[in-house]
Amino acid sequence: VNDLPSRAESDGIAQYMAKLDRRWEVIQEEKKQSLDLNVSDPNKLQQEVIAIMECLRESARSVQRDREGKWGDAKSLQRLVDHLLDSSTTAERFANAIRSGDKKKASESFASLAKQCKSCHEKYRDNR
Repeated sequence: VNDLPSRAESDGIAQYMAKLDRRWEVIQEEKKQSLDLNVSDPNKLQQEVIAIMECLRESARSVQRDREGKWGDAKSLQRLVDHLLDSSTTAERFANAIRSGDKKKASESFASLAKQCKSCHEKYRDNR
């Protein structure tokens, strides 16, 4: 009988961000094809956005497990976690707007999420 491991290693923030980036490319391509996010398969787009939301949440969990001080002191670490969770909330609003067919809110959420990603990258990724 194979026993389940008592502990499993999870991906780190870099792996989650790589997954997120691939999903983001799909969304950007959809947006390019249809400027108002009037996509042919809204369920697929919503699934991509939900996957982004989950990557952001898992990234926050990954950062919270940092015991080496990679993200600075406790205050800096908490700011990064808050930023990731705020972005996850924006992604959730984006997914809900897609599901409800509200193109205006979907477009606004897309723009807001892009802005949040850029801001986080400037503070954390691009300066590491």
